[in-house]
Amino acid sequence: GLNDNVLPHALTRQTQKLWLEGSSHLRRCLLNTIGRSCPKLRLLDVRGCQQVDNRIVREVLQHCEHLKTLRLDGCTRISDSAFAPALWKPPLAGLLGLQELSIGKCGQVTWEGLMGYVMKGAPFLKALGLSFCRLTISDDAATELLFNFALECLDMSFCTQITDVAFQARPTCMLRELRVANTQITDDAFEAVVRCRHLERLDASWCLRATARALEILATGAADAGWAPRLRELKLDHLGALGLDVFGDFL
Repeated sequence: GLNDNVLPHALTRQTQKLWLEGSSHLRRCLLNTIGRSCPKLRLLDVRGCQQVDNRIVREVLQHCEHLKTLRLDGCTRISDSAFAPALWKPPLAGLLGLQELSIGKCGQVTWEGLMGYVMKGAPFLKALGLSFCRLTISDDAATELLFNFALECLDMSFCTQITDVAFQARPTCMLRELRVANTQITDDAFEAVVRCRHLERLDASWCLRATARALEILATGAADAGWAPRLRELKLDHLGALGLDVFGDFL
């Protein structure tokens, strides 16, 4: 299996993708070398590696200018400074082309850091995962992410502070995939969701304050819109107090 003796052989200047999910046994000093050893890296997945810290992430973002995907879910040592450039320096090179970032359960990353370093430094970001970041993502924060950036995929599952207020702005939304499982949204939020013309995938499981009316809204669209999104995947496990267990694949 993968260990400290095997991994160095995978860290080369030609390495473009590195999957290390769950490799919590790897020493931090070895992970620190990923950025300098793999300058052509395009994907790094270290989900569940709790030994990963700010220095490891910053080294990757500093030296891997071709990076497209960075998955850090469960790396609980990560904070804002992982994404912060040195004083008076431009944004980290690895952020400039980043298209996918997931930081679920990274509770030390603040809203200010997310906006000031990530969203500002990663202009081409299309997919953002924030599941279980319940202290970071408020209604105001959710509104910003839903409507003020050109995100195509947004995961705010288990961000339990989110309510219908986050959806009230209702301007144009570019999302193709939205995950809001176990939030406080009601049927009113679904009225806004169906206005996302490009939406293809929705996960609203365990939204216990919604009712069967949410299904009607998803099927028929907003009353004044005249159309409904063409959902390909719909997950509504245990929707509302009715205990509906629904999974659909719609074309």
